[in-house]
Amino acid sequence: MKFLGIIPARYASTRFPAKPLAMLGGKTVIQRVYEQVAGILDDAYVATDDERIEAAVKAFGGKVVMTSIDHKSGTDRCYEACTKIGGDFDVVVNIQGDEPFIQPSQLNAVKACFEDPTTQIATLVKPFTADEPFAVLENVNSPKVVLNKNWNALYFSRSIIPFQRNADKEDWLKGHTYYKHIGLYAYRTEVLKEITALPQSSLELAESLEQLRWLENGYKIKVGISDVETIGMDRTIQPEIQALKNFHILSPVRTTLPNGVPLTVVNAGEQEVVRMDILFAGGRWQQSQKLQALFTNRMLREGTQKYTAATIAEKLDYYGSWLELSSSSEYAYITVYSLNKYLAKTLEVVESMIKEPVFPEKELHTILDTNIQQYLVNTSKVDFLAHRGLLQALYGTQHPCGQIVVEEDYHAIMTI
Repeated sequence: MKFLGIIPARYASTRFPAKPLAMLGGKTVIQRVYEQVAGILDDAYVATDDERIEAAVKAFGGKVVMTSIDHKSGTDRCYEACTKIGGDFDVVVNIQGDEPFIQPSQLNAVKACFEDPTTQIATLVKPFTADEPFAVLENVNSPKVVLNKNWNALYFSRSIIPFQRNADKEDWLKGHTYYKHIGLYAYRTEVLKEITALPQSSLELAESLEQLRWLENGYKIKVGISDVETIGMDRTIQPEIQALKNFHILSPVRTTLPNGVPLTVVNAGEQEVVRMDILFAGGRWQQSQKLQALFTNRMLREGTQKYTAATIAEKLDYYGSWLELSSSSEYAYITVYSLNKYLAKTLEVVESMIKEPVFPEKELHTILDTNIQQYLVNTSKVDFLAHRGLLQALYGTQHPCGQIVVEEDYHAIMTI
């Protein structure tokens, strides 16, 4: 039986943006997760909707597949990734992208569930211990599971189940074994296809637990036991406040290059990846027409006298480099992540982008069309409209920060 591990990883998050790229002991969280999984399963991929995560995974030599930005759950993202990866895998294992301490024993436990040929979906639980405080059992962010004698899940709930009517709450953990759900799932490949086509169910909406959709539609969820406590990166739990020890802020070294360009270097020690931020006085304050700074910056990667847009993309991909172009009120930015061993090659491409851009009209039309569509989508969003109103209220319509862009401004770019 062949097992495919898929690690869904999103950049956007309301509680912890960019969580997969957060550093943990000198490596990103997503790299930590990937390294824990690789070698235990037959193959493993990160499934993401963000180019920054894609670049980070490629930089450490991992496998990654790009997926849609529209998925509502990690399960949906897993299915799309599975269809793109292909292969003759029997089971897909869905590993949370914010579980850097997932253990091989947990992966082996969920794999063992499929020794039963009737297993459709599998997950893990960990027994609560009798000496744990009752507040741990009450925690709604720690779903509980009740099982039948065949170790199939009967129900998942954020409430305490079962309710012991004839016992004091302080004695509940002593008189019954409660199980905490661990969010690791595995599905037979054909079952994964089926469950992603199901509409949300009433129980799922009530508890905000996706697995209830599967139970409500008659699927069986086999449960394995883990004696390991999964440590996720949950920002709803306040960490213990401790005194600072050996706190040291790296001091930047400032110098000026022979061509007069100021250079600031922060030496973070030996790292496989180097980051460069190149700033130009080319933000909104310097532009003579709305959106001029934005599209001038965006077009830098669309072709130079040496390289076409496709060649730039191919070279950066080959070198494991990642490039982001952005602009603000004051500056235009080029942010580059590169492997140290390919830094010189990456800089050759970036140098050509800065010194020899050709701004091809065909690519400009394509970028304009994409941005206009995104603008029209944004104008239906409350947060977008509220932000525009706030800027105008703070700065007024004459200040560069208060000048609001409308659709006509996009079309006017072609007249520059």
